[in-house]
Amino acid sequence: MKKVRLAIDHGNTRLKATVFSGDREVEHLALSGMDYDSLLEMADRLKVQSAIYASTAGVDTRLVESLERLLPEGCLVLTHSTPLPMEIDYATPETLGADRIAAAVGARDACQQAHLLVVDAGTCVTLDVVKGNTFTGGNISPGIAMRFKAMHDYSAALPLESADEVPENCFGNSTSTALRCGVLQGIVGEVLLSYRLVAVQSTGSHQLVITGGDAPLLCTLMDELLLPYLRLDHAVMTGLLKILQYNERI
Repeated sequence: MKKVRLAIDHGNTRLKATVFSGDREVEHLALSGMDYDSLLEMADRLKVQSAIYASTAGVDTRLVESLERLLPEGCLVLTHSTPLPMEIDYATPETLGADRIAAAVGARDACQQAHLLVVDAGTCVTLDVVKGNTFTGGNISPGIAMRFKAMHDYSAALPLESADEVPENCFGNSTSTALRCGVLQGIVGEVLLSYRLVAVQSTGSHQLVITGGDAPLLCTLMDELLLPYLRLDHAVMTGLLKILQYNERI
């Protein structure tokens, strides 16, 4: 009988949770508030045995303690000192976001190429490099919604736009389309430059991996450029699962 595990990614805007039976995803939910009853009910109903919790917004000790009481094997909180199935070559590992670590582990599990550029498009956009089995760092920049909000908040006349409608052209012919083109083309430009740098520095094969809440939109933009990529909608969750499995083996 396959072991049932729970992976929790507590981000800046939402908490996401996935139950796995072995390596197979069984059920998923997302919460925007702090009412965790539905999460605990799901874990109890599906007979979850162990969990891993990662947060970029500060650990919710109340939730962790509830999981510790509920689950037979408790809950592993991912920190910079947690053993990983990947080497970390980062000057300040204590500041490295758990979501970046998990996305890198999940991408490496899915890809055999020597070098990976892992793009996680969420509240922020992270562009991280994995060489072999080593996380070597990357870049962080504002995400799509954050860029729109910043231009609106820090200017007197610019409206608050969104990416609900993607302009057909690369350059806007109105203030609205100029804002949308600027944000979207700016992010695409970051991805293209980062991917080119990875390719130049690679001695072997390389792969672009895209994940995160804004991955569908980013992938649509990348399709127009005919740049090959691998879309992994659940790279963070898969990475958390692999980290939990690794810690259970050691």
